[in-house]
Amino acid sequence: KEGKRLRDRPALGAEDSDPRAIPDLLVDQVECANLVVLNKVDLIAEDEAARVEGILRRLNTTARIVRSTFGKVDPELLLDTSSFDMAEAEKMPGWVQELTGNHVPETLEYNISSFVF
Repeated sequence: KEGKRLRDRPALGAEDSDPRAIPDLLVDQVECANLVVLNKVDLIAEDEAARVEGILRRLNTTARIVRSTFGKVDPELLLDTSSFDMAEAEKMPGWVQELTGNHVPETLEYNISSFVF
């Protein structure tokens, strides 16, 4: 499907031969996130962290982006934030697919049976 492969999104820098689909799932999640945690920033140079942050910002212009090391994030940024907005969620392309019955769950689309972190 056009637009469903990483290579179809030139701004992300994928090569034409890149067949990956799993990143699409990550992109979908970033696009609808209220908060994105950019972890392990201690392992990359500042210019690389800024580059990744720029990509995240192009995917989602409104999400708060928080840099972290060792997954340390202030719990106040995560819990009881009242940041979910139903009106905004309804504007997302996936919402229409869900309502019309055309949405394929990520568990089927990406063959994910469980996820532990």
